Amino acid sequence: MLSSAVRSLAASQAVLAPPLRLAVVGSGPSGFYAASRVLQSFDPSHGTGDNGVEVHMLERLPTPYGLVRYGVAPDHPEVKNVEHKFNEVAQDPRFQFFGNLCVTAASRRTKSASSLVSEVCVSELAPYYTHILFAYGASDSRPLGIPGSMPKELRNVFHALRFVEWYNGHPDAHDPAQQDEFSLHRVDGDQIRRVAIVGAGNVALDVARVLLRQCAAAPQDETLAHTDVPEPVLQALRTWKVEELNLYVRRGAAQLAFTNKELREMLGLPHVPFRPVPPEQLDPAIRHISTLKEPGQKRAMTRLLGQLKKGSKMPYVQNEQHVPRWGLHLLRSPAALHGDSGCSPALQTVDWNVTEMDEMYRAVSKGKKVSSKEDLLIASVGYRSAPLESDEESQMTVPFDSSRFVIPNIRNRVVDHQGNVQPGMFVSGWLATGPVGVIVSTMFDAFGVADEMVKEWRSSVSAGENAKFFCTEAGFPEALREVPEAIRQQRTVSYNQWVEIDRAEVKRGKALEKPREKFLTVAEMLHVID
Repeated sequence: MLSSAVRSLAASQAVLAPPLRLAVVGSGPSGFYAASRVLQSFDPSHGTGDNGVEVHMLERLPTPYGLVRYGVAPDHPEVKNVEHKFNEVAQDPRFQFFGNLCVTAASRRTKSASSLVSEVCVSELAPYYTHILFAYGASDSRPLGIPGSMPKELRNVFHALRFVEWYNGHPDAHDPAQQDEFSLHRVDGDQIRRVAIVGAGNVALDVARVLLRQCAAAPQDETLAHTDVPEPVLQALRTWKVEELNLYVRRGAAQLAFTNKELREMLGLPHVPFRPVPPEQLDPAIRHISTLKEPGQKRAMTRLLGQLKKGSKMPYVQNEQHVPRWGLHLLRSPAALHGDSGCSPALQTVDWNVTEMDEMYRAVSKGKKVSSKEDLLIASVGYRSAPLESDEESQMTVPFDSSRFVIPNIRNRVVDHQGNVQPGMFVSGWLATGPVGVIVSTMFDAFGVADEMVKEWRSSVSAGENAKFFCTEAGFPEALREVPEAIRQQRTVSYNQWVEIDRAEVKRGKALEKPREKFLTVAEMLHVID
């Protein structure tokens, strides 16, 4: 039992504890879930003062929500319902959103004077926060790494990330400065008859479904006209004369990565037949799945392979060239892309390695190749994160693992390349783990990170002078209780201003019988709140 004097001393220390001040870099699901958990861990009556908490969220774009806004398939609007929860978080008086603010590793001397995006470097944030959470996700694509696949090497070759950003209205995909002959805006729809998608995950099926629902051959009632796909994109896709779309998968049917729900939607398209998987590929996969020990995986894969065997809602008729149609080419891995003879060559053919599964269920090539004629290729082989931008690598203050494309961490605590924990620095989401999991798994990961931060704060403040926070590494025993000066000097977008942008988009969409019509550039968004 503690004596009354000890209890009184402990209580006085708790009352005098400086607030936990958290900077969250990124405003996607991981960042918002972590912010929510941290805020819920404190008594709101303490506010942002002693024994309280304050959370500042820093986002490169004027708009919040990350992949929820810019990565969810437009015909899956129910996934975006989490925005209501995030909006509740943003209404907490202990929370502030700073949009249109790019966090960098060090001051960039070459920043364009005409740039509309404000910047702040990590060292300018340090005096103001006890903790910083990097949660800016994965904004790059994994390269194919084969001849013909380099950026601007061939026209009509794209990564799924860019295609998803394009049909979701992400400013990066609609930057007028990037709209050259290699961009999606310049695709000649009349020339797009055969489409190859490399990959077999949910993103690959999202891309395929969007194309097949909006291409020229799709009936009007199957198009995406009443979704939030931007009107210019809808109009462009409507010119694409897609006849055949194929997913090329380096492994077999038993290793397909998409979910039953995604496959069911594809097979249920009423105007698109699915070319059956050959029995010599499907039957061995069904036998292999029957031997699995893990019941959940066995059940899910049995259902998935059963769907493939049953086929599509519209029957596939052999030798009947229905338009459009789709299929799976299993045990195929891209080897090289070839273009035509033009001055800006467009994709013409693709060489594929014929693979087979070894005893460890890895896809291996024995040297055999086949070729196919393709008019457009979309590589859906995964996303990866990038380091914070900086002109001077020697000034990098945030470690980055350039082989795994994550911020190195031990249980979400940022560590340097020698494995030393960086005080007060945490990472969550895909930036910590790589692009795995869905929103629910991201939520649990974010909750765990938040709990660790709060636990560290509570144990550190009780340790008194031995407390080590993000701010103490910058020479400040306590975090300054205000908005960083470097942010106050910048033009940023508040959450209330985002609400103005949101209302304007919804108003634009109402006239088109859509949930919203997105602004496609930062300049348009800022014009709304000027």
